[in-house]
Amino acid sequence: VVARVAVAPDTLTRGALGVPQRWAAVAYDRNDVAVPVPGFLWGVSATGVVALDSTTGPEAWYTSVGNGTASVTASVAGVTGTARVTVQQ
Repeated sequence: VVARVAVAPDTLTRGALGVPQRWAAVAYDRNDVAVPVPGFLWGVSATGVVALDSTTGPEAWYTSVGNGTASVTASVAGVTGTARVTVQQ
């Protein structure tokens, strides 16, 4: 059973547009032991800041597209992990 999801990097600041970034997610059980999952549902709170390029299992690639702050999320089994990205060109 998944108890929490960690997304790395958990905070990130970018100084330029068009820069791709890889995020990785890991699911953990209630004993804080990593558990295998087939994949994550990835999302972003502000598509004007970062755009989803691709997802493969525990990884996602996003590109900075505008100034601002966004949350990048990875969800599995009803549990969501969040990272924060700030783009300041």
